[in-house]
Amino acid sequence: MIYVKNLEGRYLLTNRLFNEKYQHGGASMIGMMIRDLVPPAVADLRESHDRLVVEKGAPITMEERSEENGVIKTYLAVKFPLRDAHGKIYAIGGVDTDITEYQQLQTQFVQAQKMDAFGQLAGGIAHDFNNILAVLMIQLSLLATDTTLPAPTVSKLKGLEDITQKAARLTRQLLMFSRREAIDMQPMDLNQALVEVFKMLGRILGEHIDLKFNNRGLPMWINADAGMMEQVVMNLSVNARDAMPNGGRLVVDTGTVEFDDISATEVRRAGRFVCLTVTDTGHGMDAYTLKRIFEPFFTTKEVGKGTGLGLATVYGIVKQHGGWVEVESTVGKGSVFRVYLPAVERPAGSRSGFEVPEVRGGRERILIVEDDDAVREISALCLEQVGYNIVAVPNAIEGLKQWQEQGQRFDLLITDMVMPGGMSGLKLATMLKEMKSTLKVIIISGYSPEASDSRTPFTEIGTYVSKPIDRLTLLNTVRRSLDG
Repeated sequence: MIYVKNLEGRYLLTNRLFNEKYQHGGASMIGMMIRDLVPPAVADLRESHDRLVVEKGAPITMEERSEENGVIKTYLAVKFPLRDAHGKIYAIGGVDTDITEYQQLQTQFVQAQKMDAFGQLAGGIAHDFNNILAVLMIQLSLLATDTTLPAPTVSKLKGLEDITQKAARLTRQLLMFSRREAIDMQPMDLNQALVEVFKMLGRILGEHIDLKFNNRGLPMWINADAGMMEQVVMNLSVNARDAMPNGGRLVVDTGTVEFDDISATEVRRAGRFVCLTVTDTGHGMDAYTLKRIFEPFFTTKEVGKGTGLGLATVYGIVKQHGGWVEVESTVGKGSVFRVYLPAVERPAGSRSGFEVPEVRGGRERILIVEDDDAVREISALCLEQVGYNIVAVPNAIEGLKQWQEQGQRFDLLITDMVMPGGMSGLKLATMLKEMKSTLKVIIISGYSPEASDSRTPFTEIGTYVSKPIDRLTLLNTVRRSLDG
């Protein structure tokens, strides 16, 4: 925006952008003053800047803010004196540049750096904790094979297993946050998952929120990552709570719906879907906010009260699961979020509790490469109990040494992905498969395949399994890999 005003403060020239900003369209603003356009307090500040230009006899630069259509805009304002042929100041010129978007990008960049640093920390903690959980899970599974244990003891072991599974889901969420966790898609009953989430929601949302879950007792089967689904519900619920600072009602509902080709839209697809609905009685959203709610870092909360990542995370997770989100909201009347996820058929059967099915072992030779002592030892014990011949070492260099000393007489390599010592498990696996193409490989890691620097797809190297892993999963994965 460009303008020129005389020393009395009356505009001598304004361009189109200046006129549009102050809603004068194409009308002339010649002769008007800043006090005709803005509140008195703002006019006082602008006039003080004008006086400063005249007193200094030199240009000045400052940031100026103004509200336009309910949005705060920031301008980089440059004011400078205009002189006549004798060097006398007769007017003040100004150029205002809208830097609102630039400042937003700068803020987002700083926020992204903070989140990335936190993600790195969270990922490191979760990776170490996964090793602890892996030992606990396999130990509990080994105890469950003891047929002499009394029923009360088995029941207590079941409780411990449930707790370790919950802890494993928490570490997966931390790793997802740090972008190091692969999606673990499994058939799951969404209603059953919500029952578990609601045990935590009451404490998190507070007593001022009337929380209700319309659980009709019907299973709602979807193919999803349990930890990610918990995060979706948690984020939507916390967002609803923040929209009701003085209290209100939050209702979570589930159901199934079918769309045909006629009702399909650019986002909505034909097919059968499970619909998760989250309804609140909060302050609602206007059309401008509705258009931007899923943008990363967009937030209507005060500085320091929100990251702008909660709903963006929901959107990303739902898209990864082949679904979409629809939102309805009216200012003063609350909001309704509907999450649609592809429905699947109920699985033919699933393991529950400490059911211990028959697991076929073998006599094959297996090389285990794992830097965590406890994980390495319990994994070796688990496999030795069913007949396998095991050599276990703490790093890839030792693994390569054993490979050479024993004449490549291994049928399977089980290795962690990231290890100290200068050689990763991936590099070791690639080297050994080049020497022996029939070698089977299982990579067990707390990080996702995308976190590796390997250019070779995991499917060409072997089987990937996410930590923590329990005894049954380990034994079945080993047998399938050797038989494959």
